Amino acid sequence: MSQYPLFVYGTLRPGSDNYPRYFAGRVQHEERATLTGAALYTEGVYPYLTIEPGLCQPFERVIGTLVYPAPEHYAAVLRDVDELEDYVVGRSTNWYERVVQRVDTLHGHVEAYVYVAGTQVIEMINNGQMMRVQSEEWHASA
Repeated sequence: MSQYPLFVYGTLRPGSDNYPRYFAGRVQHEERATLTGAALYTEGVYPYLTIEPGLCQPFERVIGTLVYPAPEHYAAVLRDVDELEDYVVGRSTNWYERVVQRVDTLHGHVEAYVYVAGTQVIEMINNGQMMRVQSEEWHASA
C-alpha cells in the first residue's frame, strides 16, 4: 500500500477539535496545501468536500493541510481516520470516500488521500439538504 499523505480540510486540521486525538505525536511533517477543482458543503456541523462536476468549478479550490504521518504510525493513523469518517472500502453507503487527488503545496504537486463526499452526501447536496460553504477554507462557524 502506498503511504500517501492525507489532505485534511475540516476538524482534522491543526488547531481543530480532532487533530490532537488523531495526529498528536504521530506526524512526521505537515504543510499548507490546496486542492483545485473542489468545493465545500455542510449540513451545519461538518464539512464535505466534493470534486463532482456540476457541484464545483474547475478553478475553485479548497485550502487545507497536508499531513504526513510518521511511517511507524501510518497504518494506525489511516485506520483511525477511516473510522472517524465512517469509511469502509467498497461500501456504497459511505458518507466519505477516500480517494487519491493531486494537491498543491509551496514545493509543488503531491498525490494525497482526500476524504470526499460519498454518494449519499452528493444526493443530499443535489436535494438542497446541504449548504455551499462560501469560503475556500473551513471554519467551524461556517
